[in-house]
This record gives sequence, structure tokens and C-alpha cells, in this order.
Amino acid sequence: MKKNFFRGGVGVLLFLILTDCHGSGTRNMPLEGGLVNNPGIGGIRLTVNPPSASVEQGGTIQFSASITGTSDTRVVWEVVEGPSCGTISFTGLYTAPSTVPGGGKCHIKATSVADPTKSATAEVTITAPISVSINPPTASVLTGDTLQFSATVSGTSDQRVSWQVVEGPSCGSISSTGLYTAPSTVPEGGKCHIRATSVADPTKSATVEVTITTSVVGCVAPAIPGFSGYEDIYDNESSGQVDGPMGPAGTAEIDIDHAHGIVDDGNNHFFLPDGNGGVRMVDLNVDPPFMSTIIDEDTWSSGGGSSSPKGIALLPNRDIVVSDSGQDVIWKVTQSGQMSLFAGVPGTSGYQDGPATDGGEGNALFDLSDSGLTVDAEGNVLVADDHNCAIRRISNGQVTTIAINPDCAVVTPPEGAIVTSLFEKPTGVAVDCNGNLVVADESTDQIYRIILQGPNTGQVIVVAGIHDAEDSLDHPDPLQASFCEPIAISVDRENNIIVSDHCATFRRIAAGQNVPGADGTAPNGEVTSPLGYGQPGSPLEYIAFTKDGNPVLVINDQRIALTFYEPPPPGVSVVVSPRRVGLDLGEEMQLVALVFGTEDKSVTWSVVETTDCGTVDDDGYYTAPFSLPEGGVCHVRATSVADPTKSGTAEITIRG
Repeated sequence: MKKNFFRGGVGVLLFLILTDCHGSGTRNMPLEGGLVNNPGIGGIRLTVNPPSASVEQGGTIQFSASITGTSDTRVVWEVVEGPSCGTISFTGLYTAPSTVPGGGKCHIKATSVADPTKSATAEVTITAPISVSINPPTASVLTGDTLQFSATVSGTSDQRVSWQVVEGPSCGSISSTGLYTAPSTVPEGGKCHIRATSVADPTKSATVEVTITTSVVGCVAPAIPGFSGYEDIYDNESSGQVDGPMGPAGTAEIDIDHAHGIVDDGNNHFFLPDGNGGVRMVDLNVDPPFMSTIIDEDTWSSGGGSSSPKGIALLPNRDIVVSDSGQDVIWKVTQSGQMSLFAGVPGTSGYQDGPATDGGEGNALFDLSDSGLTVDAEGNVLVADDHNCAIRRISNGQVTTIAINPDCAVVTPPEGAIVTSLFEKPTGVAVDCNGNLVVADESTDQIYRIILQGPNTGQVIVVAGIHDAEDSLDHPDPLQASFCEPIAISVDRENNIIVSDHCATFRRIAAGQNVPGADGTAPNGEVTSPLGYGQPGSPLEYIAFTKDGNPVLVINDQRIALTFYEPPPPGVSVVVSPRRVGLDLGEEMQLVALVFGTEDKSVTWSVVETTDCGTVDDDGYYTAPFSLPEGGVCHVRATSVADPTKSGTAEITIRG
């Protein structure tokens, strides 16, 4: 019995050994930790750690190999897909490729030196780097007011961020949705900072600077220091609604010809109505400037807006108000693109004071055409109601009339309104440094002041211009100067009045005796054309100012120009204006040379490139080439006759 049992046991043992040696079904199954080859009994076992990983493009990660079954722990590292998937050092330090490869996956292999048949592999997912941006990138906020920020996270589908006021409660607070509330008082230094941090990668964040102020509008534009020239930042005959870079070769599009007005926020951001419908923003803090959309034409039209947005102004909380001549109303647009009725009855023109909205048949009525808007120091909206020959005020939900010509409007003036016979078509209104209003009248070619402060309150006086002059002539006496359909008006911090003139220029009416603090009847000084008559193009429509005081000009032939102000150096110097411009093949343009430091203003003109860059005549009239030059850019030079070593150059981008 025992003998037979022993013989059977030996048979079973031999069967198990043979089975193990000649192939069970588990021999080649990968094991935990990246093991690929089964070492067998007493064989080599190899794993790679981590067995899988995620790395940003260009990033690094350290891999390690663990070997059992041999005293030789050396391995050879390799990237399976080759250089397109990055590199790995002999120590296992992996560097991801600079771009995400197709499929986004790479594989790292470690091979045993002791037994090259033994290896293990780890999978690496290559991701784009995460970055955070905040809009708006800079801001100015009144004490106690709110401003909505938004964050964009690139490189991940997880758009969540956490918001933080860097300086803490002394600089206000911000909600989880990015709604910032400024502090009740201006902090030391007047600056605060908002940070948005990615939830997906807390090492990635963005920060913006916020200027805290106690006042806005009313004599806030910096004074213009002096003139050197201008350059086009937008010149595009296409009038679509396209976001993108501006400049001579930019791709942005807007309809300027059918929408007038521009307003700045004091941080080099400018808002314009778009004739397609909607509101656009221009950021001058980047080069080239970038145009984006606050509210698009579909949202605008679905909200009730027409394709005739005109004047524009910025409320203290950064909401935007826009006059709509097609609907005879004022709309309000938030920075996030929400639209609502601010004043008037859509589609109903007329003249009536009363509730701005929600008053039923008692609602205020307007008759708007080229109606400019502004905001006073208390945040009230002032409207140049041009067809009603009136200046209106929207305050606390009520519309009242400040001044009116009842004969022009054929209405009975309301009680308390200032009656004047001067207005015929007031299109521009601004607040001066003394709290009075200045008005541009497109029909009479004159500039008026409505005195609202001091002993002469209620008077309307002529500040500058000859009635019905219809031309543009400078003069030391502002009442002897002439204007050509002035349409927009502004005031700088020295109480100089800046006027856009349809005869292709902007005009400055010097403060004269009407300095800040003066009585409203104090006379203004001389009228000049800082840009030179006939430049930069016809007709000039609207003006706003950069934070440094350089006017931004909206020109009614699909152009926006930025003036630049640089004190001329000692001695003779030459500036060509425009400094930069884009022209189509064969297009013609008058260039202007400004010569400083000598009484001899004459220059000689030449095209710098000797071939394929067009021609310029003795008077600076340039004709672009009829075929695209190499590089697409040409240069025209003006050389001083008084000092031929001094010259100025215009850069011209030729569009094919």
C-alpha cells in the first residue's frame, strides 16, 4: 500500500514541475509596477515607478527602476517613440517634448542590463501647460463700488479658480464668482491687487492691479503736453464684427461709419459702439492693440437695440450707456455683456421728461440722432438730445431737461429748464473742471457753455466759433475762430476744451481765464489745431484720451488713429505723420512732415526702398506699389532741407 502511494505521488510531482517549465497560461502576463516579463522561479523581476504619469510639455519627472532576482540592478532607459516624445537620461530623468505629440501619450522603457529580455514600461500623458488670465487686465474702481472680474484657464478643461484680494480686507473683498467690492476708503498707495488661482493646478495664477479712486468724470482727461504726430491703429474697409489684433496688418473688424463715439476708462481701455450692433473694447496696453467684444450684434438686437448705436459713456461702476438713434433710447450694458433699457421708450421718439423707465405712458421720450453722452461727477448721465435741441439729465431713474431751445424743438419748456435760443443741433456735451457744461453744436458751428455753478447759474454763453462758419480756422480770439460741424467735445484737467471737427482735425480751445475755479463767464483763450489742419483724415468724429493724455481719434472712414506726444529733441528734428499706416495696393495718401528747431520747414521726400515700394512726390503724396513688396513693408523718408542729417520716417504696411 505504501509503495503504490509513493509511486503515484512522484508522478504528480513530475507533472507539476513539467507544467511549470513548459508553459502555464500566466507566464507572460504583466505584473504590478510595470513588470512585463515573468522571471520564473528565481528569475529577474523588473518594475518602473511611477507606472504612469502626467507631465506638462517641456516638464520633467524622475522615474526609477526596481529589480529583484539579480545583484546587477543596472537598467537602460529609452523613450519608446523616440525624440518626438522627449528624452530620458541614464538616471531615469524624463523631459517631455516641447509640444504635445499626437495622441498625447508617450512610453518610457527600462531594460535590465543583466538580462536584456527583461523590461518594463510606463505610460506618460503629455499635457499643455496651465495658465490663468483675468479680464479686465487692469481696472479703476470708485470706493465702495463693485466690478465683475472673469478668469480664463487654458491648458485644462477645469475652468475653476479661487479668487483673492492680495492685500486682504484693507483692499476690499471678492466673491467666489469674481465680483470685487472696493474698500470704502482709498488704501495707502491707491492700488490693490486681485488674484485668480487655478483649482486644477494651484501653482498657476494671475494677478491684476486695481486703482481705487474717489471720483470719476468731469475734468479727468490729462492735459495734452504737445504734438508730434499720429499713427493708425485701425484701418480696415471690412466692417464685420471680428475680435483680434489691430494695427496695419490686424484682423479685427468693426463698423465705425455707422456708429459714433468712444470713451476711455483711464486705464488705456476704450469702448466703442459697433454699427453692426453691440459694444467693443480696445486694449492699448498690448502691442498691437487688441479689439474684443463686450456685447455682440446678436445679443444687442435680441435685446431690442438697432443698428444705430451712437454716443457712449462709462458709469462709475464701469457699466456702459449707449444712445440708440434707431430706437430713440439709452441702453445700459454691463462689462459681462448684459443689456437693459436705461431710459426712453423703444421705437417711440418725442420730447417728455419723467421716469426713465417703468413709467408707462409717462416715460421720458427722446429724439436722438448723433447724440453724445457723458457722465458728471455724481454719476448722472447727460444726453445731447440733438433733435430736441436740448441737454437732458438722467438721475436716480428720472429724466429732466437742463437746457432747451423751445423754438427749435417746438415744445413748451418744462419748469426749471434753462431756455436758450442758441441750440440748433447739440451733439456733444462734457463737464468742465468747474462743474459747468460745454456743448458742441453741429448745426451752428459753435461751442457753448451752460453755467451751472456760481452767481451766473442759468446762463448759456458762446465760448468759441462763428455762427454757420462751416470751415476750420484757428484764431487767438476764440470768438473769431471757426469750426466745421463740431460733433464731440471733451475737457482736459487744465480746463482746455477739445473738439472734434468734421474738417479733418481736432481743435483745442485754451482755458484762457477760464481756469479751474474761475467763474463760468471767464473767457477762453486761443483756438488751435494741434494735429494740423486736414490731418489725419475727413471727417474726424470722436475723441477719447489715453491715461497719458494722447488723444485717440475715431475717423469716419473706418479708421482709428492714436496721436503720440514726444518733446522734440534739441536742434532740428523731423516727424512724419502718420508714423505708421496700412495701405492697399495702389492706394494713395498725403503724408505730412513736421519740422522742429528751425524756421525752414521744407523737406525732401524719398522712398527708402529703391524698388517695389511705390512713389512719393515733392509734396509728400505717396502712392503704394501695385504689387506686394518683399516683406510687405515700405518706408517713406522726409529729410530736412535746413539740416540734411535730420530726417523722419513713416512705416507703411502694404496689404495685398
